[in-house]
Amino acid sequence: MAVTAIVAITACKPPLVDFSKSATTGSLRVTVSNAINSRTLLPNIDMSAAAYTVTGTGPGSATFILTSTGEPVSKDRLAFGTWTILVNATNTSGQLIGSGTATAQLTTGETTSVSVTVTPIEGTGTLNLAVSWPESQVQTPSVSAD
Repeated sequence: MAVTAIVAITACKPPLVDFSKSATTGSLRVTVSNAINSRTLLPNIDMSAAAYTVTGTGPGSATFILTSTGEPVSKDRLAFGTWTILVNATNTSGQLIGSGTATAQLTTGETTSVSVTVTPIEGTGTLNLAVSWPESQVQTPSVSAD
């Protein structure tokens, strides 16, 4: 009787379970929206984005870095959870001209899409403004600024 019990236990195989990485990870697709030239006051450098560096930071300090010239990029086999995406734009001289961030919640077995809008780097500068008018058309000229 003991022999029968052993045969019955070894004859029953557990269902096959796929523990591959794809069953416990997700994918991310990043689309970049370029809003660098959406402002009219730009610095005196080339503000055309030539390349984008896409950096992701996720669960357990996991990271990735991808590069793009503007087309969407994808990264597979990422840990599920919250990812922070940073996109830096550089011009043909390699100067940083814009950046943007977004967060994405990755789910196992699925592809999550996120769009990052890249805007110009913020900073201060100067504005030179010259105003002129025909002297014969203005009796009391004045300029004020608030």
